[in-house]
Amino acid sequence: LPPAKATAPPPPAAAPFDATQARAHQEAWAEHLGAPVEVTNSVGMKLRLVPPGEFAMAPDYQVTLTRPFRVGAHEVTVGQFRAFVADTGYKTDAE
Repeated sequence: LPPAKATAPPPPAAAPFDATQARAHQEAWAEHLGAPVEVTNSVGMKLRLVPPGEFAMAPDYQVTLTRPFRVGAHEVTVGQFRAFVADTGYKTDAE
């Protein structure tokens, strides 16, 4: 992600929140970062912005995200992984 603007960032989200509130929070962080909510990388993967916030992953397990990041909007396809390997020369530890 690009460096954030010099202005104060939006506050982290705190669950519970609905889809409309989540989208508004995501858009506020995208504006603050000067980056789109969704980008497509060189192998065709769509990546979505995940802003900082807190949510419960299980009844007794609270998760806190301290900084924004991008995550794939969909699973990686075999074709996308092949393109990644071809573009980067990636080798597994076994290779």
